[in-house]
Amino acid sequence: MQSNKFLDAALEYAAKDWYVFPVKAGAKNPVTPNGQKNATTDPKQITRWWTHQYPNANIGLFLARSGLVCVDVDSYKSDCGFGEFMLGREMPTTLIQKSASGGTHYVFRAANGVSYPGKLCSGVELKFNGYIVAAPSTFNGGEYQWQTDDEPAKAPDWLPTKPNVAVKPSLAARAQAPLQPSSAPLDHQKTIADIKSGQGWNNGVVPLVGSYVAKGWTDEEIHQKTDDLTEPGYTIEETRAQVQKMIDGARDKGFDMARAPVFEPLEVLEASSSASGNAVSRAHRVSEASTEGLQLDHSGRPACNHTNLVKLLTEHSDWQNVFVTDTFEGVRKVLKPLPYEPVPNSQFKVRLLTDNDFTHVCIWLNDFGMIRVQKPTVIDAVYAACAQQSFNPLLDYLNNVQKQHPANDGLLKTWMTQFMGVKPQGNDEQTYVAAVSRLSLIQAIARAKKPGCKADSVVIFEGEQGTGKSTALRILFSDEYFGDQLPHMASKDASSYLKGKWGVELAELEFKKKTEVETIKAFISRQSDNYRPAYGRQE
Repeated sequence: MQSNKFLDAALEYAAKDWYVFPVKAGAKNPVTPNGQKNATTDPKQITRWWTHQYPNANIGLFLARSGLVCVDVDSYKSDCGFGEFMLGREMPTTLIQKSASGGTHYVFRAANGVSYPGKLCSGVELKFNGYIVAAPSTFNGGEYQWQTDDEPAKAPDWLPTKPNVAVKPSLAARAQAPLQPSSAPLDHQKTIADIKSGQGWNNGVVPLVGSYVAKGWTDEEIHQKTDDLTEPGYTIEETRAQVQKMIDGARDKGFDMARAPVFEPLEVLEASSSASGNAVSRAHRVSEASTEGLQLDHSGRPACNHTNLVKLLTEHSDWQNVFVTDTFEGVRKVLKPLPYEPVPNSQFKVRLLTDNDFTHVCIWLNDFGMIRVQKPTVIDAVYAACAQQSFNPLLDYLNNVQKQHPANDGLLKTWMTQFMGVKPQGNDEQTYVAAVSRLSLIQAIARAKKPGCKADSVVIFEGEQGTGKSTALRILFSDEYFGDQLPHMASKDASSYLKGKWGVELAELEFKKKTEVETIKAFISRQSDNYRPAYGRQE
């Protein structure tokens, strides 16, 4: 089955306790009868929406319900006053989204008990009781995209607030009481009566759930008992979501130790129809996995920690050399098909790592037996696996060429005359062209094998437009590693542009000022660069 990027993203948001609802495809207006009031974190409802009812719908994120507030900057508008507003104020490192129109969403954690009114300045809205459209949604041909993967920071003090009693707190904010086993017997009837009379939902449900877990009740049995405790203004789905967190917390703390099962690999499922074939294949593959060498939790299952995940992602046969770092381009990539993907290695194309890959890992880990997977831990582990499994495709290519083809100094000296149409006049020009031909390629190989080595010469090709100068260079260095849109050399963008480039064309180079000449010379001969990439935290 083909993956639905909207469904995957909506489920990821729900896993963060963010309330989502479907919005009309390519637009910003809700498609459900009650709009953002229908927002939920229930995976089953979300799956129904984006699988059967609105598979191509955009994603609405109800901010207040999710405990979030957003600074919506319409930076593409000429009258946007955000720059002036921020003078003297510091922007925390937080989650940032680029809107489909080119604006910016700065997303923060909202403070408890307050609301965030209105407008900051011209072109900047403060959104709280409403919603924003979230990636990968589209609008007017543009796409919403997350620019950072930071956790939302605490809302800065310079955001205006007012007391808020209208918006009910998110369920996550209600689960603050510590879950501890108690030696005193619990009066279940009195506790239930106290909860229903409004004497503290969280303080009553927490010990109630703990006692049920200690008795060996299943999750569903506990839910059936606590569904009746749903408070006015909340749905059963919301109650179940919060109770499930309590159940997981009780099991993690060992309330069910006396009945804890010993982990065994998943059994092979029996296929009842062709539709279950994929599940059978998945379960069978994971059933062959061993827990040898992995750290186990109190119930005997593999613990979902960094040590185990990095070991699995680098040593398990399903994951070896799947997540890698391309050291030449300085980016993380997927080198082979992910488990369960019906794509043979021969047809798979190396691609960049995407957010959906983390979800894919979570699903595999669930099948492996890690039923309480924390996505931030998965992301950390994937990044660590990439760091341990690095490669340089350009060097691999050059080394392979060197093995298959003997050195040909004659071709090094004549490639410009054979393929570029250079016609030297006389012996001196012929000697000069031969030297430039040879040394330019040696210089290119040196830069590929040892970036930053001394190579401060630039070949200048002169000829009529349309004769194929740029095309020839693009063929020589390949589309993947060639660039002809170098920004101004005095900017940090020029340094950033060089990442992943082997050959760079300085198109239509004209020297008009001495300062420009000196800038170009300094840039070409520079052996190291210090700069901070866009949205990067370190140089």
